[in-house]
Amino acid sequence: MKGYTGFALLLGFWLTLLLTVGSPARAAPFLQADPVRQCAEGVELFFADEADAALPLLEAGFANRDNASFFLPRDLGRCTLALGFLRHNGGDRSGALDAYSVALEMFQQSREKWLEGLTLNNIGEIYYELGQLLEALADSGSGIRALAANALGELADPRAEASLLQALQDSVAEVRRNAAVALATACSPSFRPVAETIKIIVTGQPEARQTAVRQLVAYEDQRVKDLLIWVLIHDENVQIRTDVARALPQLGVESIELLIQSLNAPHPDRASEVLVALGSDAVAALVAAANEHKGAIQQAAIKTLGQIEDDRVENILVEMLQDADSEPAVKSAAFDALGEIARKPQLLPVVMQMIGNDQFNVRLQKTAVLQLGHTNDPMAAAALVDALDNWSLRHTARDALRQLGDVATDALLARYELEKSKELRRMIGDLLGDKKPAGMKGRLFGRKKK
Repeated sequence: MKGYTGFALLLGFWLTLLLTVGSPARAAPFLQADPVRQCAEGVELFFADEADAALPLLEAGFANRDNASFFLPRDLGRCTLALGFLRHNGGDRSGALDAYSVALEMFQQSREKWLEGLTLNNIGEIYYELGQLLEALADSGSGIRALAANALGELADPRAEASLLQALQDSVAEVRRNAAVALATACSPSFRPVAETIKIIVTGQPEARQTAVRQLVAYEDQRVKDLLIWVLIHDENVQIRTDVARALPQLGVESIELLIQSLNAPHPDRASEVLVALGSDAVAALVAAANEHKGAIQQAAIKTLGQIEDDRVENILVEMLQDADSEPAVKSAAFDALGEIARKPQLLPVVMQMIGNDQFNVRLQKTAVLQLGHTNDPMAAAALVDALDNWSLRHTARDALRQLGDVATDALLARYELEKSKELRRMIGDLLGDKKPAGMKGRLFGRKKK
């Protein structure tokens, strides 16, 4: 089988490589109590072509490995790789797989890529001998899964078609690529045009992939639905995901609903990007999601609404913000989604009404106050001066008034003349600075200082 030949040549190269860095001094081939020494001497005997003497040492070291402290992961890896080879050579394929699995883990830890590849090669050979490549395609190790997919392609057996289709949704890119390439040969003749298109979607360049998505949907083959759904949720290319979202309804799949459910997935931004790209088509579903869901999906749905360019969105978000029955989390998300709404003249009254309104929590009121500080609007100045009466908002309102600068002067002067509170009068005076009228400087509560 291609990919599993030439083992002896590889092993000879490995032997030369490892022995040049030194091995422990050879000792008599008897079972020692220390698993580390058992493994080291077993490996040395293995390389000396004394398999019968090496095997009991390697077996003993392997059995007691949990009670030993190997200096380097590769030391245990060499031991288990040699043991796997001897077990395999003796017909114990299951035992060989157990040893190889430990070797694979050790070489991965020590980043021994060449030895890792050699171990995978040996594992693949056993699976091939056992006719268990389909089982290997579901193995917990991604390297084994990738190897199995590649081997299935070389076998070109149509019975692997369903398993390879499933592997197209693997979490590891190498497995997906190998499965796509394998599927083009390991499938029924009637499915081959579809498989070739799938191969382009998984392995091709962006423009070719976009064309392939349209071709794949045109086949109207229900077997490709799961793949397209996976691409919709997980693919890194937003244009590809958007094309799939527009195409899936032709196969009876509600792509927008799937995207909304994915707002609670590990990569919610990917779903959000596609919903924004779908624009007006997604608005109604997002509003429904904001009303029907709680937590992450609700928050993400509202945030996504704020990014869609649709004339309805602004009014929808304002209604959420002002609805007395809306929960604080909804109000906060709607306010954030509206962005710098205080800079939008038509929404300035909405922000002003939030200040001192018990429908809104203090954090949200403070945010509204700070937004008013960036408006350059005298109406905002008057609202901020009034906010100085609110103990929870006072210092935030002061900062916002300072941000407004000269725009706030008239409102501050009007309040200064009437203010009776010593603290507020001092605060307003500080905000006015040199603009405070000369006749008022040094006065407290209408009296001159002596």
